[in-house]
Amino acid sequence: NRGAYVSVMTAEEVAELFEVVSDLERLAVRLAVERMSDADLERLEKRHERMVRHYRAGKRRPCFDADYAIHNYIVEKSGNSLLVSTHATLMARARRGRYRALFSQERWDEAMSEHEAFMAAILARKGEEAGRLMYEHVMQTGRVLQRELRNASSADGHAGN
Repeated sequence: NRGAYVSVMTAEEVAELFEVVSDLERLAVRLAVERMSDADLERLEKRHERMVRHYRAGKRRPCFDADYAIHNYIVEKSGNSLLVSTHATLMARARRGRYRALFSQERWDEAMSEHEAFMAAILARKGEEAGRLMYEHVMQTGRVLQRELRNASSADGHAGN
């Protein structure tokens, strides 16, 4: 009876969330590389190419949506239903923050470069390398979001509270 309520995560909650999501996606990539068919890899590559086209056209929201779909596709292709359901639960909490982390052009450019690197490793079927690159990509997004939340908290006069 009080209207809508939007939960705001703290920088500490973001750190914890992205630690777990990073490792889940690292595992998902390793498993997916082992289990994906050549046709699955082709579909993943086409999704990546679509995301790159959005990026080059400066279409931030469609690019983000394509990015989100790529991450989810990789998790799905891990073939591990517990990993898929756990990831979906956590991503429901992380999605808005991930988009916010791409507001800066610098981070958007950096994220696209990271995507190119882990996609190259996936397409070469180098699971360990792809997993490591995915882990760093997701952790960097979390670090950017943490920094933004701390800066916003300081600007609002809540530093130290």
